[in-house]
Amino acid sequence: AIATGRDLKRVNPTAVYEIRPVMLYLPGAPLPGSAG
Repeated sequence: AIATGRDLKRVNPTAVYEIRPVMLYLPGAPLPGSAG
């Protein structure tokens, strides 16, 4: 993700890019922090 952000910045140096964590969804698997 860091390398991709750097590549994007090279093409458009005035833009702002934000890298955020995303949760992996697996159908039928409990979500972290959920009750049940």
